[in-house]
Amino acid sequence: MKFVHIQPHHAEALQRFLLDFDDHGESDIPAYFAPRDWSHERIIDTFMAWSKGERLAENWTPCFTFFAEEEGELCGVYNIRNLGLEDLERWNTHVGYSVRPSYRGRGLATAMLKDACGFAQSFGMKCLELTCDAENIASRRVIEKNGGVLVDTYPEDERITQRFSLAI
Repeated sequence: MKFVHIQPHHAEALQRFLLDFDDHGESDIPAYFAPRDWSHERIIDTFMAWSKGERLAENWTPCFTFFAEEEGELCGVYNIRNLGLEDLERWNTHVGYSVRPSYRGRGLATAMLKDACGFAQSFGMKCLELTCDAENIASRRVIEKNGGVLVDTYPEDERITQRFSLAI
């Protein structure tokens, strides 16, 4: 498996990636911020701009989107942001990730978070903050497998959120 930025040759693989979520009734894909009606070219262009701090929505910081690619298939996505900001507001986080439904249970999220940690280290980061819903046991295990420690739990909207600190 390798971690890559979206490229022109990924057009069909990205469609299969998105359809897999649709087929499993999941319309919201954490860490994938492109609207479904964007062209492949616009996705590539926008993700690159965001990584340079360009064309960001209000209150956004530069962010980098990587896909886990295995045998030509995009099987997961992670987004890393707020690099250089050690102290985040409670609702912010450094990393978000999502695994394509048909690829879950194979350790991909754990590998993506490990890769994100290495990427963050290249920016001089020493610690990452992550959150997950209290009911998302799989995500909590991913964070803990990478060394994350529970910092606190708080209500957010109609759910309970857990915040973790992960030394890198």
